Amino acid sequence: MAGLRGVLRAGVTLAWMSLAVFFLTALSEAEPRRTAIALVSNGANRELYARLRAELAALGWRVRDVAPGPEVTLANLARRAHTLAVLRVSAGAEAIEVWAAPEVDAEARTEWIDVDASRPELAILRAVESLRARFLELGIEPEETRSGSPDGSAPAGSSAAPDSAPSPPEDVAAAAPENGPEGSPPAKAEGARNVASAATDTAPMWVALAAGPTLVSSVGDTNVALSGALRFAPTPWLLVGLEAASSLTATHVSAREGQVDLRGTWVGSIAELRAGSGPWTWGAGAGLAFAVVTMQGFSTTPDYRGNHVSLYTALPLGRMALELALAPRLRLRLEGSAGVTLPRVAVLVGSSVASYWGRPLLGATLGLEWAPFGASSTTRRASASVP
Repeated sequence: MAGLRGVLRAGVTLAWMSLAVFFLTALSEAEPRRTAIALVSNGANRELYARLRAELAALGWRVRDVAPGPEVTLANLARRAHTLAVLRVSAGAEAIEVWAAPEVDAEARTEWIDVDASRPELAILRAVESLRARFLELGIEPEETRSGSPDGSAPAGSSAAPDSAPSPPEDVAAAAPENGPEGSPPAKAEGARNVASAATDTAPMWVALAAGPTLVSSVGDTNVALSGALRFAPTPWLLVGLEAASSLTATHVSAREGQVDLRGTWVGSIAELRAGSGPWTWGAGAGLAFAVVTMQGFSTTPDYRGNHVSLYTALPLGRMALELALAPRLRLRLEGSAGVTLPRVAVLVGSSVASYWGRPLLGATLGLEWAPFGASSTTRRASASVP
């Protein structure tokens, strides 16, 4: 018994030390990453390129015009332009390629947005929406024009395409040809800016359901608990939520005089600091819950009789979590929790204390999270396109 308690205390101590290290690391990296957007054109449709650049500039994002160069992959173009996001109009102007990654050297998927020749503005809006969704997913914030160079020029080491890249946003009309592919009138700066839209970004709200084993007694008995949560992510590195859990099976404490079956239910709030790479996200946090412990006694001797009682206690909790993104709005989440009841809940069998509930409480759960609300995969926008 003493050896088991020593192992549990060592485990709780190690968990709290890991939590402290994670907090210090996350706080030092809490500043969100920012990036400009590299815009590449092969000169196939300068009007489409000008409209795409005008849309990005109207949103206040800093754009770096980059010549195609010998690079084939967008990751290599991003490395040369020193950005984390790249948009490229394909050689035949039949699609817009979208690429964004948490690091310049990271591998990320390339998304193709098909261009309808009769409605190219729809492809432009879809490309910008896709890029915005990737920024939210990766925790990247686009640089604003006022935070970069006044003229929005490309950095050293990247050259602007003399025959395909337009001037800065205020001269975007000059980059459009005098006549479009089908004899359309020249594009004007005011017309190009009409592609801009009013965006409303909302943070995602996650609904979680999980189940797993929970060690809830100092005697080492284990039961199964079912938990649910509502979690809100105001920033990519912070998650706050309301959680509830309840024992599906009872914890048993036995002695010579009889047996006590215990079930616990707890409700609380936990905040997590988060960091991630690609589809994986790590989290660590702490919070406070309030628990209701129900005890049912059963006597095995005629000298005693069983009682039914309910006790209330506070339950400070620590948390470690690992998540895998299965889809833009669906995640698989594995979490471990450790807590201790204050004040402690004693289990009496006969006239002596047989055990304590939640000294400590250790749990591991595996479940799914779904985001029915918020801008986790798409951003709500009201747009006005060029007729």
